[in-house]
Amino acid sequence: MAAKRRQFLASAAAIGSASALLPLTSCNPEGVPFYDPPDYSALDAALAKPVLRRELFPDPVIIQSLELLRDRNSTICRVRSKDGAEGVSIGHPFIAKNSYPMFTNLLQRNFLGKDARDLDDLIFQAAEEHVKNQGVPLCVQIANIEFAILDMLGIIADMPAGRLIGELKNP
Repeated sequence: MAAKRRQFLASAAAIGSASALLPLTSCNPEGVPFYDPPDYSALDAALAKPVLRRELFPDPVIIQSLELLRDRNSTICRVRSKDGAEGVSIGHPFIAKNSYPMFTNLLQRNFLGKDARDLDDLIFQAAEEHVKNQGVPLCVQIANIEFAILDMLGIIADMPAGRLIGELKNP
C-alpha cells in the first residue's frame, strides 16, 4: 500500500512540474482583452439623474416628525411635514420586535428637520452614516421611512408615489 502511495505522489509531482514548464496557451501576449469591456454610459447617465421628480414640489417640504408606531406584529412609520401633510407606511413584521431602538437612536435624526425633496441624499446619508450597522433590520427601517416620505409627497402632489419617481407604464 505504501508503494502505491509513493508512486502516486511521484507521478503527481512529475505531472505538476511538467505542466508548469509548458507554455500557457491561455496567455494573451499582445495585450488584447479577451472580451469587449462593458459600456456603462447608460448606467452613469441614469445615476446622474435624481430619482425623485423635484419639480413637482416648488416649496420645501420640511419633515417635522417621524414616528414608529406598533400594531400587533407590525410597525407603522408615520411622517409629518411642517405644513401638516402626513404619510404612512407599514413595516415588515419580522423586524417589528427589535426595530424601535434602531429607528429612534440611529435613523430618526437623519430625517428630522430636513427637506423631504432631498430624499435621495437623505437615504444615502443614513445608510452611509450607519454602514457598520448594515443588515436587514437597518435596510428595512430605511425603506419603511422612505415609503412613508413618498406617501406624504404623493399626498402633497396629489398623485401616486410611482409618478413621483417616473412615469407609470401600467396604471
